[in-house]
Amino acid sequence: MGKLVIFNWKTNPDSIREAIQLAKETMRAVRGSGASVVIAPPFIFLERLATTLRGSRVRLGAQDVFWGEGGAHTGEVSWHQLQNLRVTHVILGHSERRALGETDSIINKKVKAALGAGLRVVLCVGEQKQQGEKSARNFVQTQLRKNLRGVRELEQAAGRLIVAYEPVWAISTTKGAKQCSPQYAAEMIRYIERLLVSSYPGRATIVYGGSINGRDIKEFAVQRDIDGFLVGGASLRKNDIRAIIKIVGNRKSIRKL
Repeated sequence: MGKLVIFNWKTNPDSIREAIQLAKETMRAVRGSGASVVIAPPFIFLERLATTLRGSRVRLGAQDVFWGEGGAHTGEVSWHQLQNLRVTHVILGHSERRALGETDSIINKKVKAALGAGLRVVLCVGEQKQQGEKSARNFVQTQLRKNLRGVRELEQAAGRLIVAYEPVWAISTTKGAKQCSPQYAAEMIRYIERLLVSSYPGRATIVYGGSINGRDIKEFAVQRDIDGFLVGGASLRKNDIRAIIKIVGNRKSIRKL
């Protein structure tokens, strides 16, 4: 089994026709590959893409979820609704959501609600600025402690946590972005794994969420400690989709999804 790839489409594309084409391109790339692939489109495309993906190996993810049971919460989408659309994964704590004001307390509520509902949670953590290793580790440790508070008691959540190490300073849309080396990413992921061993009920999958594309994916894919990738802009380009899935699918992962 290859490593996990989560394609985060963010607010793209503009039409359902383009969304279906993109999903079909991903489905074609996955055929014959050993990669485990999830696509996370905007909410408005989930229903149609659930039908498009039916019978394929590509799973459906959401980019956010509300923590409550439903009711009078204008603009929110509940986990009940995601379940009914056959969504299996949900991205939480993404740096772009945090930049809009989402707090660690809110993220914690969402994480517990989603895990309790049986969803697989892709929790994003990572330092904002490039800094010393000690400062980066302390920052990530604090995020994990706050975002996973109370999760230890959710025994039914075992094995459904995916942590995405997302160094914000290495994301291409960040002003002055710099390249994160595969070795540094793997080192941070090993550190995150050690933190989780004593505080989470089950083995977590840990992926890299910095900027990645079809050209540099191989350097990261050969790092045994990196279980997969959370991919942004490259998930919208056919050549990158094919290259990422081909390379990742041919690399044996340490852990199964």
